[in-house]
Amino acid sequence: SSIIFSRCKSVPPANTVLRAGGVTFDDERVVYNAGGKQIEIRWDDLVGVAIETTDEGPAVDDVFLILVGASNTLVCPSEADGTQALLERLQILPTFDNKAVISAMSCVEKKTFICWDKQGRRNQDADRPGVPLGGSPAAQP
Repeated sequence: SSIIFSRCKSVPPANTVLRAGGVTFDDERVVYNAGGKQIEIRWDDLVGVAIETTDEGPAVDDVFLILVGASNTLVCPSEADGTQALLERLQILPTFDNKAVISAMSCVEKKTFICWDKQGRRNQDADRPGVPLGGSPAAQP
């Protein structure tokens, strides 16, 4: 899971305007479009899925779905069109951790929740879901 944590520093700072945009997917890839930019991750390149939360809500989007690919990372605000359908698709991945999703959705702090890892490893802190944003499970007491 360390690659996922090292790449999950992608949530923009609070003073950054992030347009919600939209996310679509098919059998080959996930595509996120916002502000004229497009980010794509192929399903066969997907190595991890995380949810990051901030302490900025509820006035602004404070939950971000993060897909970590072999060579890039897709950060999708929860308010983007298509995010719910994408989450439902991700939840069918083997070993997907739905408890991490539930914990993330009720979190009001800056934390990262690992939901899926291509190697099938579970969240190392299953009894303490979520680690500080940019943190590492190994670094937690």
